[in-house]
Amino acid sequence: MYGTQSQGRAASMQPLGTNKNKKGHHLNTPPLWKTSRAQHCQAGRYSWAMENMSRIDSQFVKLDYDGGKRDFSRANLSQVNLEKANLSGADFSGADLRGARFWKTEFVAANLSGADLRGADFWGANLSGANLRGAKLDGAKFEKAIMPSDLTGADLTGANLTGAIR
Repeated sequence: MYGTQSQGRAASMQPLGTNKNKKGHHLNTPPLWKTSRAQHCQAGRYSWAMENMSRIDSQFVKLDYDGGKRDFSRANLSQVNLEKANLSGADFSGADLRGARFWKTEFVAANLSGADLRGADFWGANLSGANLRGAKLDGAKFEKAIMPSDLTGADLTGANLTGAIR
C-alpha cells in the first residue's frame, strides 16, 4: 500500500526488546554481534551483554596483540577480562578500563598513563616499568601485584595496594 510502512520496517524502528512472543523472547532483537552495548542495555539484557561483550573484547585484544598491535590508546575496554595475558609494552594511554580484570597479566613497560582504571583488579599482575602517570585508580585492587618503581603522578586515591610488591 502507498503511504504506509511495511510491517518489517515498522518492527525494525521499535526500540529493542519491545516486541515479544508468548514465551517472552524478543522478536526484533538483532544478534549480539550486530548491536552495541547501549542497545543491549536498552533491551534489558545489560548484564548478559556485558559478560559476553567482555569475553569478545578480550579475545580481540589478545588476537590483536599477538598479531603485533600495541596501540590500544583511547580504547573502551571497560569490564574486559584479560587473565594471564601478556600485554608487555602495549599502549593503553587514555583507555577506559573501568572494572576490568587483569589477573596475572603482564604489563611490563606498558603505557597506562591517563587510563581510567577505577575498580580494575590487578591480582598477581606484573606492572614493573609500567607508566601510571595520571591514571585514575580509585577502587583498583593490586593484591600480590608487582608494582612499578615510579608511581609519580598516579592518582592512588582509594586504590587498594594491600599485598602489592614494589
